[in-house]
Amino acid sequence: MKYFWLALITALFAVSIYILVSIIKYRGKYRRPLIFLIFLNLYRIFFYGCFIISSQKTLATIFFSFYSVMAPWILFSVIELVCEFAGQKLNVRGIIFRCIITLALVLDFVSLSTNIFIHQAFELLPVYKNGLFSYWNPQFYLFYKLHLGVCYAIAFYLIFFIGKNILQDPKIYRPKYVTLETALVMSLIFTVLFYYIPHAYDTSVLFYSICVIIYVYLIVISIPRLIVENLMVVVSENVTSGVICFDNEGKCIYKNQAAQKIFKSEKFRNQEPEAYRNKIAEIFKNAETLTEYEEQIEEGKEIRKFSVFYKELYGADNKFQGSYIKFDDRSEEIKRIEQERYASSHDELTGLLNRKAFFQQAAELIRKNPGLQRYIIVSDIENFKLVNDIFGQEVGDSVLRNQAKYLSDLNYPGTLVSRTGSDKFAFLIPKQFFKPEIAVMNVKRVQECLSDRNYKLHVYLGVYEITNPEESVESMYDKALLAIKDIYGSYELTLSYYDNKTMQKILYETNIMNEFANSIENKQFIVFLQPQIDCKTGKVLGAEALARWHHSDYGVLDPSQFISILEKSDSIFHMDLLIWEMVCEKLREWKKKGHDDMYISVNISSRDFYYGDLFDVFTGLVEKYGISPENLNLEITETSVINDIKFHSDVLNRLKNYGFKVEIDAFGTGYSSLNTLKDLNADILKIDMSFITDKLDGTMKNMNLVKLIINMAKKLGMNVIVEGTETKAQIDFLKDVGCDIFQGFYYSQPIPIEKFEEKYFEGGM
Repeated sequence: MKYFWLALITALFAVSIYILVSIIKYRGKYRRPLIFLIFLNLYRIFFYGCFIISSQKTLATIFFSFYSVMAPWILFSVIELVCEFAGQKLNVRGIIFRCIITLALVLDFVSLSTNIFIHQAFELLPVYKNGLFSYWNPQFYLFYKLHLGVCYAIAFYLIFFIGKNILQDPKIYRPKYVTLETALVMSLIFTVLFYYIPHAYDTSVLFYSICVIIYVYLIVISIPRLIVENLMVVVSENVTSGVICFDNEGKCIYKNQAAQKIFKSEKFRNQEPEAYRNKIAEIFKNAETLTEYEEQIEEGKEIRKFSVFYKELYGADNKFQGSYIKFDDRSEEIKRIEQERYASSHDELTGLLNRKAFFQQAAELIRKNPGLQRYIIVSDIENFKLVNDIFGQEVGDSVLRNQAKYLSDLNYPGTLVSRTGSDKFAFLIPKQFFKPEIAVMNVKRVQECLSDRNYKLHVYLGVYEITNPEESVESMYDKALLAIKDIYGSYELTLSYYDNKTMQKILYETNIMNEFANSIENKQFIVFLQPQIDCKTGKVLGAEALARWHHSDYGVLDPSQFISILEKSDSIFHMDLLIWEMVCEKLREWKKKGHDDMYISVNISSRDFYYGDLFDVFTGLVEKYGISPENLNLEITETSVINDIKFHSDVLNRLKNYGFKVEIDAFGTGYSSLNTLKDLNADILKIDMSFITDKLDGTMKNMNLVKLIINMAKKLGMNVIVEGTETKAQIDFLKDVGCDIFQGFYYSQPIPIEKFEEKYFEGGM
C-alpha cells in the first residue's frame, strides 16, 4: 500500500512539475497566482512523500509539520487567484482581512514548526504489522485543531466569496465560478474525512493536488473557452444580423434568433436552411466577384432589405470545415441614404427640387430628347423680404408653400419644378403644355395668398424658350431672369419673354456701369440748361440743369439713356455730386459777371438721400463756391420720397431753412398724393404737361383739373412751373389759369451752357 501511495504521489508531483513549467511559459494575467499555487502544491506533495517513506520519528514529525502547514497557504493562494479571476481590487476591508489571515497563517506556521520539540499540535505513533513498521498514525491536539480552524475559516470564506460571485455576476460567467466552487467543496469534504475517519494515509493530499490541476485547467483552458463560446452565442443572439452555421456536410447546426425570424417570414416559410444554403453557395460560386447578395423580405406592410453573405471555412490543413450565411438588415441604412439623397436634392420648406438638382435633372431631360421644344420659366416675388419683415416668416413661408403647390399642379410629362432661391421658383415645361393664361391665373392665386389691403404681392414670370439644347441650363435660367428685369416694377405686367433685345439691353447696361467710373474721372459728364420763363414778363428767371454724357462708344447720351441704370446703385450719387459741383462752379462764374439774379435747379435722386448727408453736401457746396442758396434750387420727384416722407421732409426742411428753394418735380406722373404736398412743404410745384395731354379725357375736364391744381398750389404758398409746354395754345391757357413759370420746347430745348449764355446773356432776350 505504501508503495502504491508513493507511486501515486510521484505521479502527481511529476504532473505538477509539468504544469508549473507550462504556466511559467503562460502569458495570461493569472500567471503569477497560478505559479504560486502550483509551487505550494509541489511543496506539500514533496513533504508528504517524505513523511510516508520516513521511519525515523523526528524526521517524520518535521515532514508532517511542513506538509500540514501548507494547507491554509494553498487555500489563501486560491483566494488570491479567485480575486484576480473575478477582477476585484482590494478595498480597505479586504486589506484588513488579508492582514488578519496572514497573521493567522504565520502563527499557524510557528505552532506547527515548534511541534517538533514540544508536541503541542500532534504526535506521531508508529503502526506495526507482522512486527514490521507500516505507517505513522497522527494523534491531534488542541493547536492542531486551531490549525484546522484556520483552514476551515479560509475555506468557508472562499466558498462564500465564490458563491457571491455566482449570484452577482452575469449569467454567462457563472459556469466558471460553479466549477471552482465544486472543486473546492470536494477538497474540503475529503480533508474532513481524513481527520475524522481512521485511515492509514491522507487522501486529501490527492484531492488537493487534483483540485489544483483542475483549477489550472479550468482557469487557463476550459473556462476561457466556455466563456468565449457563451459570449459568441450571446453576441450572435443579440446582433441584428441573422447567422446560420452549417457543418462540412451542409447540415444546419446553429441558427440565431434573427435568422429564425427571417425563416419564419412568408418568403422562407417553406424553405429549409440547407436548401437555401445550396442556392446561395451556387450563386456565389458562379459569380466569383460577388461579395453580397440582395434579398427583400416582406414583414407585414413593410419590405425589409437584406445583404446576404456566404462564407466557406477551411482549416489549417486546407480541409473544408463548414460554412455560414449572414443576413445584414440594411433597411434603415438604405432608408437613411434615401433620405439624405432626397434632402440633398430637395428644398426643405416646399419639397420641390433645389437649384442644383433642378439644373442637373433639367440638363438630363433636355439631353435625352433635344428635339422637344421647351420653356424654362422663372418666377420672382417683388420685395419678398418685406413680407417676412412686416408679416413674419411664418406668413412668408405660407406664401412660398402655396406657390410651390400651384406649380406642382403642373404635373405634365417632362415637367420639372424647383425652388431655386429665397422667393424664386423655376420650372421646365414642354412648350405644348405651357398656357400663358393659366400661368397668369396661378400668379394671381399666389398674389391673393396675402390678404392685406395695405400691401400687395406682385409676382413676375420670365420665360425663356430653349433654342439650343447644348446651352447650359444655368445660362437658360439666367436669361429667364433677365426677362423679368424688363417688367420689374411694372404692376400692369406679369409675364415677359426673353428675346435678343433683352440681352442687348443687359449688355448696354453692363457697358454703362463699366464705363461710369472712368467717365467720372475724365469728366465726360456735362451740363445742359433748359430755360425757365416768367409767364408775365417772358424773361428768363433761371434754368434746370440736365446731365449729358459724352460716352466713348455711344456718343452724347441724354438722361433717359443712363439715369435709371445708375440709380440701381450708388453710382447716381457720384454723378449727381459732379453735376451739382459743376453747377455751383458756373453760378460762381455768373455771380462774378453780374448775373447773380439767375438760379439753376438741380435734380436729386431718391438714392442721393441714402448715400450722402445732403444738408452737409449742399451747404458745403454753396460755402465752397461763395454763392447764395437762393441761386440753387433743389428738385425732387414725389415718387422718390413717397416711401419715407418723414425722413425726406426732415432733410428738405433743414435745407429750406438754410435758404434753398425746394421744387416738387413731375407732379401728375406718379402718385399725385395731396399728402406729399402737405408734408414736404415745398416752394415750387412743377406740373408735367403730359398730365394734361395724356392722362385725362375731355378738353374742358383737363382745363378745370389743371386750374384746380394751380389754385391749390397757390393756397399752399407755392409757385407753379409747367414743363413740357410746346404750343402757343398751351401757353395762353396756362397764363389764364395762373401759371407762374414755363419750361418747354416752345421756348427752348436743353442746350449747352455756352449756348445758353450766348442766347440769354450776350445776345439779349
